[in-house]
Amino acid sequence: MTTVVHHFFRENLELKKVLESAKEVSLLQTVESSLSKSLALAVGSYFENEVTLLIEQFANKKSHGCAELVSLVKIKALTRQYHTLFDWEKTNANKFFSLFGEDFKKRAEEDIKNSNELKDSIKSFLELGELRNKVVHQNYASFTTDKTSEEIFSSFEKALFFVEYIKKKFE
Repeated sequence: MTTVVHHFFRENLELKKVLESAKEVSLLQTVESSLSKSLALAVGSYFENEVTLLIEQFANKKSHGCAELVSLVKIKALTRQYHTLFDWEKTNANKFFSLFGEDFKKRAEEDIKNSNELKDSIKSFLELGELRNKVVHQNYASFTTDKTSEEIFSSFEKALFFVEYIKKKFE
């Protein structure tokens, strides 16, 4: 699957290659520092859009297209509320799963117990969400991370599995 984040990252990799071949080490370091922060924001924004859209579609499906209920979910549960759906400091998505009831949470926990890929994907997803929050709330211009853009992108690709898992659970 190719996403807008993939395009964003590839375009910036091309810029880094140009600077590398021109032996512009100082500019390359500046671009890498900016890219790691902007990539964290792009990833966080992408996941927020995808997850909230999946929840909205799920509400629409379960309510058989009830516009009033979908509107309520969208306005009261999703708009400016994405950050409350997850406990970003944890390594599990139990808070998110519990929002859909105890049975849903138990089924998800069983799936996670049986899949290291899902467990790792959730961990990457939450780490990226936490990194995004740090970039936004800890003075973007002076914020530094020890993760390279390549590491952030690799975590993004791993975290995509969790979003696909949510999509399947809602079907």
